[in-house]
Amino acid sequence: MKKVIGIVGARNSGKSTTASDLKKTYPFIKGYISLSHGEKDEITLLDLENGNRLPLMSRYFNTPETIGSYHYLKSTFDYAERGKFNPSDIVMIDEIGRLECTGRGFDPLVRKLLNENIKLILTIRTEFIDIVKANYNIDIETYEISEKEKVKELIKKLFEK
Repeated sequence: MKKVIGIVGARNSGKSTTASDLKKTYPFIKGYISLSHGEKDEITLLDLENGNRLPLMSRYFNTPETIGSYHYLKSTFDYAERGKFNPSDIVMIDEIGRLECTGRGFDPLVRKLLNENIKLILTIRTEFIDIVKANYNIDIETYEISEKEKVKELIKKLFEK
């Protein structure tokens, strides 16, 4: 069973902030971070390798693809799936959840990376951990984010192993 690192926590607990801090501290990390704007009405995808920012989800898009109250752009997830990664890479994907467990969103990318044995860091809401484990048949070494002050401790733990 493949083992991945999971940065887990409730909604708005600091998972994406932790992912951003990891990238600042370890610039060789590749992957994607979902950045919310304003009242989280819009979400942009940040490509960690080249800094590209692409529209990902919005309450205001007019697309047939939806999850909850958001409409999303499948083309942005397709862009992420086309990313090129090497076995020596550490790839972070923010965030894996309900969309991926229904075969959409980052699901094709996650499956591709697992098949290629690339080291993965996933951000996951606490409520989805068991579903994500079962969906991908993976073991997740979880790091709970309950306080944003623990971010630096987490970063140190992740990379001292």
